[in-house]
Amino acid sequence: MKTQSTQEYYVTSTSQSDSHRSSSAQSSIATDAVSSILPSQITFSGPAPSSSITVLSPTPQTIPGTQPGCVSGKVMAYPNISVDYITMSLSGILFSYNLNNLKSDPHEITELLRATSSEYGNWIVVGAFYRRKGLPHAAISVIQTMLQGLASSGSHQHLLNLFPLVMAQRQIPEEDLKPAYLLLCGCETDLAKKTRHDHPLSAVHQEKSIKWLRKVYGDFKSTSVPPLPSKVPTVECSTAPRASSTGGSTPSASHGHDQAMEQEIQSLRDNLNHQMSLLASLRASKRKLEDEFDAERSIRLKLEHQVDDFKRDRLRGIPWHAEMPYYRY
Repeated sequence: MKTQSTQEYYVTSTSQSDSHRSSSAQSSIATDAVSSILPSQITFSGPAPSSSITVLSPTPQTIPGTQPGCVSGKVMAYPNISVDYITMSLSGILFSYNLNNLKSDPHEITELLRATSSEYGNWIVVGAFYRRKGLPHAAISVIQTMLQGLASSGSHQHLLNLFPLVMAQRQIPEEDLKPAYLLLCGCETDLAKKTRHDHPLSAVHQEKSIKWLRKVYGDFKSTSVPPLPSKVPTVECSTAPRASSTGGSTPSASHGHDQAMEQEIQSLRDNLNHQMSLLASLRASKRKLEDEFDAERSIRLKLEHQVDDFKRDRLRGIPWHAEMPYYRY
């Protein structure tokens, strides 16, 4: 399928004929590079369903202002296609990776990110995707690999040496790494919650979470606490001679203050007693009114019963004074 003279190639897990592969030398280098990292997953073929990687251009394309295979750490050269995809470049070949096919072991995607010299945002997106899937360990591994920039050992060493892999080489300022620190803090908090039954392990994760949080917001140490011990003896030394020089002025002042406080307390007590007496009087009046209300309601019910009886007798034609029983209430 062609769109604006650009043919899309899909990566599948089955081997295809060499005739479908790109003919350019740099495209072959990119194919061999990615295939050496993901040998069980990467082969180029015709328009077949995509499993993890979709090649966006069949010919090498150099990113403006950068070298082939290099992506600026400050500016996202290739924006994400969607939340579930990230875009990478290898030897000028653009391809997108489907994050829904991520394995629980992050080694594969970290090797691919390092080999493609992926920009800072791709690492953060992959780590956040792992955390969203409930795999905080994998997210921590991805972000720490990005921060440490450790080179792989073994058969891929010659390949990885071709690309700038260490994030420090891009001179990313510490301020721009705060999202990574916050992501690590959140992952450690998730692990602390999952291991709450194991108090020592949960405490370790909680301590790591605080460590990453401090790298973002810094340590807030109080500077007013240390001078306090030095101020206390100076105050004591200054007050001692004043007490001796003034003589009885200080006790008299304190005595007058105590008398004023006692008078205030006594006034409050008198006010409280007055309020309590008023409350008792109101309660007595309330009870009296309730009793009167009950008596009036009883009389009203009796009268209503008598009226009902008179109405029934009148309907039956019985005089109220004849054969009228004596009503007792």
